[in-house]
Amino acid sequence: MPRPAKPAQGKYAGFARSVRALRDAAGLSVQTLSDASGVPLSSVYAAESGTRLPTEENLAAMAPALGIEVEAAAEMRRSADHDARLGSPAAADPHTLRTAAELADWLSALRARAGMPTLRTLASVTGTSPSSLSRLFSGHVHLRQDQLTTILEALGATERERDEAVACWRRLQRDRGSRPSSRTLALLYGAATSCAYPGCTVPLIRRDGEHYRVAVELAHIEPGADAAYREHFDNLVLLCPQHHRSHGNASPEDLRAWKAVQATRAREVAHSHDQLLLGIFETFFLRRPTLFVAEPGDGDDHRARRREPARYLQDEVAPSAARMLLGRVLRDWREERGLKQQEVARRLGFSPSKLSRTESGHHEIREQDLHRLLALYKITSLREQQALIDLARIAGQPTWWHPWSAVAQRYLQTVVSFEDLAVRIRSFDVLYLHGLLQTKTYAQALIERGRGTRDTHLQLVDLRSERHTRFTTAKHKKMICVIHEGVLRHPVGTREVMAEQIDHLITLSQDDNRFQIRLAEFDGFDMPIELGATTIFDFEGRVPKIAYAESLDGGLFIQDETMVENREKAFDKLLVRSLKPEATRLKLQQLASDHYT
Repeated sequence: MPRPAKPAQGKYAGFARSVRALRDAAGLSVQTLSDASGVPLSSVYAAESGTRLPTEENLAAMAPALGIEVEAAAEMRRSADHDARLGSPAAADPHTLRTAAELADWLSALRARAGMPTLRTLASVTGTSPSSLSRLFSGHVHLRQDQLTTILEALGATERERDEAVACWRRLQRDRGSRPSSRTLALLYGAATSCAYPGCTVPLIRRDGEHYRVAVELAHIEPGADAAYREHFDNLVLLCPQHHRSHGNASPEDLRAWKAVQATRAREVAHSHDQLLLGIFETFFLRRPTLFVAEPGDGDDHRARRREPARYLQDEVAPSAARMLLGRVLRDWREERGLKQQEVARRLGFSPSKLSRTESGHHEIREQDLHRLLALYKITSLREQQALIDLARIAGQPTWWHPWSAVAQRYLQTVVSFEDLAVRIRSFDVLYLHGLLQTKTYAQALIERGRGTRDTHLQLVDLRSERHTRFTTAKHKKMICVIHEGVLRHPVGTREVMAEQIDHLITLSQDDNRFQIRLAEFDGFDMPIELGATTIFDFEGRVPKIAYAESLDGGLFIQDETMVENREKAFDKLLVRSLKPEATRLKLQQLASDHYT
């Protein structure tokens, strides 16, 4: 049978064009596609001629070679079958659209009218990523107006339809209100309620009916600071838009003074603003919980990608530790071999988005796909291979802490998963003791400070006890902990609770093979305590280290090697300048005697 010159003659012409475009993008001939998928050559020709649809089994076999997920291919087939039975649906009048969901449905109908082009085809035409297009058709309208207009033109919308759709988009943007970044809100919630400029009382937050609106700009105290410090909270000050434009003549000393006054003013009015701040926190921060620190992309396509060297987790579903670590190692191997994501995806028959999600930890990789990646990256060490295979298996297993998943915050579950995998944990405690060091009564007194019912508190105490038990009974695990003296001078619970806790620390410190505990004294000189509460997780093999910094409502997971290394250096200084284990035990006994007897 000759190859069809124009695969758009049958009643499934739109489906045929999509299959042909996917095959061309994958660089396959019809014969190669048939050989790779095991689908008869005649069935492939029929699919590209538009005369009939391939069976579900044949299409599922073709999907990996075409670089798309099986579910996406099945959806293409269902849409093509539906259109052939009922005719292409006419798009609704966009003037009647009021919600993001209605706009998404209308765009889907417009896409069907255009022959159901695939997301990859649309992406190549419009310059918008496939993931952004997928979110758009799912009802998440977060594109710019020019992007939406380009997509509408690619879908063949009339001028009137484009104008009405853009008008709907503008209504939706107004309804959304101002959505500041999580970093801005973290600063705002913790440090300011009004502009820092001297004498300015413009509120940075205000309530407008059911919405909270934020009018705030970030200014860098030291604009020329190195990349690691430039975006640090300590180097940022909040200004209203007017004074942000005119602060250029202020010196770094002036800006620090402004920020100090701003923080004092915020504390003075904190009680009257509690409900307003809480409303903003719940409205924005919980809805947009991830803090991204930008890093240049690796050039896999014409759009620069952004990695996540630091990720602030709060109450969203986070990748499991095993998947995050596995993805990170696979990405490092790929880059070490000088391969791009697009090239790897093409050679293995993956979609680029699948490989990207695997490397970010959001996709659970199958063992057979992992073996193909190991072969492609030429990982010949049996130990390295087995470590990665074990990680993949762990990622697919149920977690032991699942019974507590209903009460434990999701960022805490991620912490527990890192504890479970780590062979060494290094911790600096400045506010309260690390969970693995706490007694049951200390943990209960600390947990009862938070929200929740008594039953919830008791379950969290049980989880903390189970964490300690599993850590102390597991083989080849070690914890090195530097405790600031202030942690033990600041009582949690009662005197009895603190006395028991200090005695527990003394007991733990005598097990040198498991725990190394050191005390950083108040009067110690040149202590880099600005490190803050930090935990560093070390893993076996080439699995990279992860640093974690906990706050009141979430935690910052740091993956960037330079950022982790900076924290390691600060921790090492603390360790050297803290009391040695024997001196620490004597100091602990003294603290218990002086303050809690």
